[in-house]
Amino acid sequence: MKNLSAEAIKRCKIAKDVLLLLEGHKIKAQSGYYIRSGPQIICQVCGIGALVVAALHEQFPPDIAGNEASRVLKILEPYFDFRQLALIEAAFEGNEYGENIRATLFSMSASAEDYDRYYDDNDEFIRARRMFIEPGSVVDDYNKILTEIMENIIHHDGEFVVGD
Repeated sequence: MKNLSAEAIKRCKIAKDVLLLLEGHKIKAQSGYYIRSGPQIICQVCGIGALVVAALHEQFPPDIAGNEASRVLKILEPYFDFRQLALIEAAFEGNEYGENIRATLFSMSASAEDYDRYYDDNDEFIRARRMFIEPGSVVDDYNKILTEIMENIIHHDGEFVVGD
């Protein structure tokens, strides 16, 4: 067994909890909101929103829209750095919502410098955007993408790693 940092162990636990939430039909992966919940619907989450719900131990917060990234960062910053969240967001949203990703990352970034490092000029970020979603394709199963992202985090000892 590898010696993992406490933060890496927590990131793996959060990813495992997301998988349990998906399996238990407590959340459904969907693009457009970090978190969208209500009494009549299963909690809908994006990749980062799923991490928030798991980190809060299933205490579903009120809806968190894309323009409220600071709330998300405050919850996740003890576990995930900006780079990891940017890559997870890019992999979940893919190319279809490129402008949404751009706005989200800008609002999430601590500085313009952070933002500049993780948008179009960054090869790793571009590869993340194409990791699960082919350019021009329509996504019919965000749960599958979310599952693959969480399995990636677990497999890589708490880090989301972009493939070649």
